[in-house]
Amino acid sequence: MQLSHDPRNATPAPGAWLGIGVAATAHFANDATTAMFPALLPALATKFRLEPSGLALLVSVLAISTSLPQPMFGVLADRLGRNRIGALGLAVTAALIAGVGLISSTPWLWTLLLVGGLGSSAVHPAGLGLARAMSPKNAGLGVALFSSAGMAGGALGPLLAIGITSSWGLEQLAWVSLPVLVIAAWLGHRGSSEAATHQGSSIGLAREFLKGPGKWLALIALFANLVMLTFTSAIPVWLVRERGFDEASTAIGLTLAAFSLAAAVGGVLGGALARWQRADRLIVGSLALSLIALEGVLVTTPDSTLYLCAVAASGALLGLHSPLLIARAQELAPGSESAVAGVMLGGTSAAAGLIYAALGTAQSAFGVGNTLAAVALLVLPAAHLARNALRPGEPTLATPRALACSRDAGCCVDLTTASIGDGGLGCRTHELGAPAL
Repeated sequence: MQLSHDPRNATPAPGAWLGIGVAATAHFANDATTAMFPALLPALATKFRLEPSGLALLVSVLAISTSLPQPMFGVLADRLGRNRIGALGLAVTAALIAGVGLISSTPWLWTLLLVGGLGSSAVHPAGLGLARAMSPKNAGLGVALFSSAGMAGGALGPLLAIGITSSWGLEQLAWVSLPVLVIAAWLGHRGSSEAATHQGSSIGLAREFLKGPGKWLALIALFANLVMLTFTSAIPVWLVRERGFDEASTAIGLTLAAFSLAAAVGGVLGGALARWQRADRLIVGSLALSLIALEGVLVTTPDSTLYLCAVAASGALLGLHSPLLIARAQELAPGSESAVAGVMLGGTSAAAGLIYAALGTAQSAFGVGNTLAAVALLVLPAAHLARNALRPGEPTLATPRALACSRDAGCCVDLTTASIGDGGLGCRTHELGAPAL
């Protein structure tokens, strides 16, 4: 029996590029706002008298609140409308940055990060679902454009944070929330007539994704996310405590901006190169080569040209693989792109945040730079895992056998054979293969 519709071959809806542009703009605003936080860590350490272990816990709290609920928000976005959920999340992100400059005690800081991070947690899966749905013929490029807009925002955020706090003080950060709220209203207005995109079992599909080959993709994403989180969160502290820079030094903003901007360029480049080069080679190669660049950052003179080149190379190589990996994962659960994006981006980032909390103790005991060097080594097992999980001939991703289960129909659709099996006793499950480790 033939399937009547394959989401991967759908014709783009009218105004698809505008829709991607609006989602990308929202992502830019969201990540520019949240990316201010790492640059503010030295200032917050002084204001609240926090040690590296305490700062690591703050980073962990924000990472978890911006990531752990993403699968839940992805399900809500698939069911209630991606524009609506994204707009609501962006409004909450605006409240987060407004509060950072106004709070006066550590308990309020913890509360703000825990609650305010939920905004970013809603924006990412909703936006990724929009980008994927509006670019079915080249999902990698659509996801890359969305992802890269966020990385570009992440590049601007630290510069804004350092510029505003050094010139006018921490309290003036609240003004940043105004343009963010305008963009949130724009995104929400576009979703005023939006219909729900999926009425099936999004939760079931996400669970099926992790039971099959998705678990290997999630593990690759976890390793890469932990490396990136450690870099962006620990580098400012490393520059101040071990390299003698002032907490408001432009070197901090330039480092984070160069890393994020290069990651944005790398994401777009990866999406474009996927037209001519196999995605598995791009993912494996970029992860493996990133180790050289990451270690180069630690052995060069900060603020030098060579140092900034190493930072940019690190960002570009780590940013290249991410949209390709997410786009491949979304192929395994058509109709639940936001939910799967929430698992890949949010679930793995939350796990990375939990691990980073423990790394605070390592930073205090062994030094921030030594911890950075050790965590960077995780790109090697990530590259090895990707090499086996994505190799040609494996049913995992090279010939995806995405399984779409309908709770109402009680059956499962195998997109490889386009056949429908008897589901009278419930959905049939498939183990799509595992990488040889």
